[in-house]
Amino acid sequence: CMDLPGVRLKGADQMNVTSIAMKVNTSTPETCREWCREHNSCRQSVFSAGNGGCYLFGKEVVEAREFATGFNSSYCGPYKEKDLLQSYVDSIYKAMPYVPPVPNCAWAGENCLESKCCANVPVPNWKFTEFKWYSCWKKDESFASCETGPAPSGWDGTLLGHMGTREV
Repeated sequence: CMDLPGVRLKGADQMNVTSIAMKVNTSTPETCREWCREHNSCRQSVFSAGNGGCYLFGKEVVEAREFATGFNSSYCGPYKEKDLLQSYVDSIYKAMPYVPPVPNCAWAGENCLESKCCANVPVPNWKFTEFKWYSCWKKDESFASCETGPAPSGWDGTLLGHMGTREV
């Protein structure tokens, strides 16, 4: 089997497999995958940490329902199909959207020399027609601060950045 941590695959041909002799523990991604592996007709498993569910499917679906922590999907099959299964894994991860990390911006009065961005939202006038934006201004070699308007007098005055964004 090949695992896809952080992926919840869509499913087709869900299997209703129960154990007659004993209660089967499928409370982890690993035990869920192994439960699939023990059934020749199982081609895909999906584990959900949120509800502790283990779902087995008789057909592979090369489409993700969602990308999130708490999920683990697996493609299972005979060793001779490893290249095919790997192509499924590659296809799924190519579809994963890139979400940039949240910037750790400085607040007004804090040192923004390293982050080069400001966490404060713009300050509007009473009509919300004009805004004072925070900008990271360099004071000297060891300090920069988020200020509205131009750099304070006596500062180096180099503009280092503005409000942080998370554009995707």
